[in-house]
Amino acid sequence: GKGPGPRGAVPAMPLPDMMRRGSMGIKPEIKPTRKMRPLFWGRLGYQQSMGTIWENLRDPVNVDIDRLALVFGTDPEKEAKSRKIIGAGGRAGGGNTDNDGTTTAMKIATGSVGLIDPRRTQNVNIAISRIRVPHDKLRAAIISVDGAVLTEEFTDKLMKSLPTDEELALVQAYDGDPDLLGPVEKYFLMLAPIPRVRQRLEAHMFVLTFQGDWEDAKRRCKLLSDAIGALNPDPGPVPSGILKAVLSRVLVVGNYMNGGTARGRATGFQLDVLAKLKNVKGAWPLDENDEEKDDDIIFADNEEKETPFKRAPGSQMTLMDFLVDDLEENAPNLADFHEKLKPLKRIAGMDLDQLKRDVIALEGGINRMRNELEKGAGGRQQAEEMRQPFREAMAPHLERLSSSYAELDGMWGNAVETALDTAKKYGEKVKGPGDMPAIARFIESVTTFMEDYRRALEAKRKLKENARTQAMRANMTRQFSFGARARLSQSPFMRSSSLRDVDADEDNPKARMGRLGVSVMDAAGELGAKLQLRRKDGT
Repeated sequence: GKGPGPRGAVPAMPLPDMMRRGSMGIKPEIKPTRKMRPLFWGRLGYQQSMGTIWENLRDPVNVDIDRLALVFGTDPEKEAKSRKIIGAGGRAGGGNTDNDGTTTAMKIATGSVGLIDPRRTQNVNIAISRIRVPHDKLRAAIISVDGAVLTEEFTDKLMKSLPTDEELALVQAYDGDPDLLGPVEKYFLMLAPIPRVRQRLEAHMFVLTFQGDWEDAKRRCKLLSDAIGALNPDPGPVPSGILKAVLSRVLVVGNYMNGGTARGRATGFQLDVLAKLKNVKGAWPLDENDEEKDDDIIFADNEEKETPFKRAPGSQMTLMDFLVDDLEENAPNLADFHEKLKPLKRIAGMDLDQLKRDVIALEGGINRMRNELEKGAGGRQQAEEMRQPFREAMAPHLERLSSSYAELDGMWGNAVETALDTAKKYGEKVKGPGDMPAIARFIESVTTFMEDYRRALEAKRKLKENARTQAMRANMTRQFSFGARARLSQSPFMRSSSLRDVDADEDNPKARMGRLGVSVMDAAGELGAKLQLRRKDGT
């Protein structure tokens, strides 16, 4: 059979939405109207963006590209001039010199006549002087793990004065008169019959400190979960998608600045570039003689009208400044996005590796406690009078602590899994389960971006407030000066025809007096404006 002719041709299948250029997926080629400052970012192509927030992200259409090109576009003439005056600078090299000197190791004279090294004896003496419990009562408290005596503070002091295995062996080998031993040797000799005394006290100390450590770790896990929840781009109880909407505007800006280069046409970008926005400045400092200077204006609110003022000559707008302006003017619902992501502020600077170590430490403490009950101080190899009191004191705590830890472990596992999954959704590189550096990088990128934005926003608002105050002061000064001039003009002195006739005469005393009166009225007007502003401000 014959194939279909032109009239019967099968129409081409339309591209799916994700493949349409200019909205989502593959980005169109952009040709900036002038050469732009580059934005060096980790570019994500369409394939790399699949399964992330970038895959179906629509470009906002109201980003002020003309202003972007004006501020961050280069000027060939200025660029040529700058090349002539900018020299090739060098970075100072060399490293820091370590002048700490050497340290001298203390030698423990285990075979000395005094049995224990003098320096060690001095340190232990200081420690046991704070214990102030008779030896027989202290030994009984350790064997029975008496919580009334062995408080957390007391146990901490006690553990700092425990003998080492070598010191125990030394005092146990002494076959002389015990009464001739010093206080430290007698103290060590009192502890010697108690099996695994250090492990006993460590298990007891773990029970005493578990609740506080567990609550602290649980609190930090909750903060991490809340922060990651605020970043979740999927619908939920948190402000979903707000960061994604802000990033979409950064993407448009970056793609325009990188238009025509290998960095352009990005479907997404790695978030570490967000920390660079405050450092990417306009191509040239603002110049009073620039023909297009009026485009770089910020308006200050005035009671009567909006009074424009220009950035100071020599200053440079950064990409972060541009983003602040863009959100305030074109996407006001996003202008305070950093305030809507408050849970992230609470984990700024949190050491996730330390949190992981703290969670693991609680698990390790439970395992050591269980092992001590079964094979250590509570094991069958110990004498019954030493073994049974320890088991009676410690065994009831083991089940309670294990149950609490299981709850914490579940929270920690869920927080880490959710954090890694969220980081992947934003296109961050994750090596595998438990990749804590990836989570830390992800959170740091976002929190640093929020803080940089907050500072830029506050700086702009302060600038606008200062301009508003200056405009009000100037307006009041004009009003007072005008009123003073009007009153002066109505005075018999100023109405004098002879004064008007001789006003231009520099040598005429009446003319000089008239000009002095006007100057005085101008000064009075300015002073009156300042006083009125102070009364308005309550100062």
